[in-house]
Amino acid sequence: MVIGRQLLFLQQRVFIKGTVTLLPGLWNRLQRVLLAIMLIGGLLGTHFGKAVKKKLSDTKIKSYFVYVVLFAIAMVAFKLFRITFG
Repeated sequence: MVIGRQLLFLQQRVFIKGTVTLLPGLWNRLQRVLLAIMLIGGLLGTHFGKAVKKKLSDTKIKSYFVYVVLFAIAMVAFKLFRITFG
């Protein structure tokens, strides 16, 4: 399957499911700005991810993902240390 067609189908499904899920929240005073930012960010993120996937190999992407996860763990550990001992 072609990357662009599969991505378009996935974006349509995510957009429809996301809006249907979040629509009841609009009447419960959900911030519309936050909703718009989340939906637009998701769509732009999939396009950016597709472009990165075309340029990098699978092993590079996996190694970068490991670095991101380790950085997130370090951030949480640092915050816990500050809360506990600071």
